[in-house]
Amino acid sequence: MDKIIGMGNALVDVLVTLQDDSLLDEMSLPKGSMQLINEDKFLKISGKYSGVKTHKATGGSAGNTVLALANLGAHPGFIGKIGNDDFGQYFKKNGLKQGIDMKLLAGDLPTGVASTFISPDGERTFGTYLGAAATMKAENLTLDMFKGYAYLYIEGYLVQDHELILRAMQLRKKRLDCKSAWIWPVIILWKEIWNSSIF
Repeated sequence: MDKIIGMGNALVDVLVTLQDDSLLDEMSLPKGSMQLINEDKFLKISGKYSGVKTHKATGGSAGNTVLALANLGAHPGFIGKIGNDDFGQYFKKNGLKQGIDMKLLAGDLPTGVASTFISPDGERTFGTYLGAAATMKAENLTLDMFKGYAYLYIEGYLVQDHELILRAMQLRKKRLDCKSAWIWPVIILWKEIWNSSIF
C-alpha cells in the first residue's frame, strides 16, 4: 500500500469540560471561537485549568488526519515541530504508540497547545498557542523526511508560509516514488501548481 506523510502544526489538544461559561469571559475567549493566543495568555489559561480534570489528545489538522489514517491500518508519517517539554514528549509518544512515523523537529519555544473548553451546551471554544509549531521553516525540511512516502498531505493552516510549502513540494517531487501532494482544503489549486514548471 502507498504511504502518506502529513505535515502540519504539532499541537496537543487539552480538553476541559466547563460547569459554566464564566472562565471564557474571564479569559476573554468569545464562546464558540478559535483564537490564536500568545505564550503569556497560554500560561494564564493553563494556570486556570491546571486544577481541573482535563483530557489530552494529539491534535492539529494534519496530526488528526494521520492519526485517523493510522487507526485505519495505514502506516503514515508526520512532519512537525515540538518543544522540549512534557507536551512535546506526549505528542511524540502518542504518535509512535499509534504507529505513526514521527519526523519531529525540536524548537526553543514550548510545544503548541490547543486549549479546548467545552461548555455545558456542547459548544467548543479554542485558545490555540502555536508555540514551536509556528517556527517550522523551509530550511528545516530534508529530503530524507519524505523517503518511502508516495503522498504528501499538508494542512491548510500552513498555506500562508509559501516558502515552507514550496520547499516541501519540491523535496517531495524529487523523490522517485512521488505521486501527488495534497493541501487540504485547497487540493485542486495545488494539483495545478504541482504539475507546473515551478518545480
